[in-house]
Amino acid sequence: MFRGRTAAKYIFTEMVPPFLMGIFIFIFVILMFQSLRLTEYVIVHGASTIMILKILAYISVSFLTVALPMSLLFAILFT
Repeated sequence: MFRGRTAAKYIFTEMVPPFLMGIFIFIFVILMFQSLRLTEYVIVHGASTIMILKILAYISVSFLTVALPMSLLFAILFT
């Protein structure tokens, strides 16, 4: 009875670091592609750095719907 909880605990602790690493990697890659689009916005409209950082923060939240399942799959395959 307690073995299941112990096994689940060990599996969970082994999956958390790859899961978090996957989230950061996938969000970073997606944001890099978006930052190329935002450079045009900076050049043409002269947007400030703070405005660009705010836009990146708002965009990164919407990318969690893509990054979370991908990072979960990455964590499962990595462990």
